[in-house]
Amino acid sequence: MPALTTEQVMERFQIKSIDTAMELFRKKGSPAYKIGKGRGHWRVDEEDFKKYLQQEAEKYKG
Repeated sequence: MPALTTEQVMERFQIKSIDTAMELFRKKGSPAYKIGKGRGHWRVDEEDFKKYLQQEAEKYKG
């Protein structure tokens, strides 16, 4: 499966803020990766990101 762009991730996972998406991408353990120098472009595999979000949610369950 091709890697998703930041915009595709925001749409598919209903992330409203680019800042929130960037925070998730930069967080330790995130499957996202940056292509290029400087600002670059972020990419992430959809299934890997879905698993990552589930793991993150488990940390905050009461």
